[in-house]
Amino acid sequence: MYSCTVVEPEIEQNLGFLARTMANFGIEELRLVNPQFSIGEDARTTAVHAQAILDDARIYETMEDAINDIDVAIGTTGVESSSSNVLRNPITPATMADRAADVEGDISVVLGRESKGLSNEELSQCDLVVTIPTTDEYPVMNITHAGAVVFYELYKNQTATAGESVSTRAQKETLEKVFKDIMGHLDYSAEDRERTMQCITNFVGRSFMHTHEANTLIGFFKELETEIGDDR
Repeated sequence: MYSCTVVEPEIEQNLGFLARTMANFGIEELRLVNPQFSIGEDARTTAVHAQAILDDARIYETMEDAINDIDVAIGTTGVESSSSNVLRNPITPATMADRAADVEGDISVVLGRESKGLSNEELSQCDLVVTIPTTDEYPVMNITHAGAVVFYELYKNQTATAGESVSTRAQKETLEKVFKDIMGHLDYSAEDRERTMQCITNFVGRSFMHTHEANTLIGFFKELETEIGDDR
């Protein structure tokens, strides 16, 4: 199931337009993190026939709470990637949708604030990061327009037949913990550990590995960690 999570939305009318866009592509669940306004007439007017999405919106205090039960969180950013910033190493919506087509779990598209988007810390909580190719002169899109592009790609790639179950958030967290335990046996500086773990988190999130693949890797790396520990 798809949902949309918006972190600290700032413009009420935009939320109505976003709800309308969600309805266009069959996304019914809206999650709001610390909204900067109460949902009122301005949002309802721009939502038109999608007001039920606003009525059923779920409110959370933190982004962590909002995506805690989500299997795949897709962060969005208009900031270009760089080799020095592993948090902002995004893929295109088309690539993301291809990978998400067989996911049986819950997917949420995470949109940031109108003024400054998602922070690095918030992007780090996502399983992968998406950016929409735009002109260099004005690369940042309004959240409603960005949402429409991502929703469209997801909708276009929905398949009639269910694929194999994709690894859950709990499995991905276990796999990352095993990697971290292994690094505890290696001579890595704190800075190198942090950067390596972020790369591993990015890799695990982008891979969309299946349940049996995740379990196989967890078992293998647990054995490796035990062997390394016994040899030291």
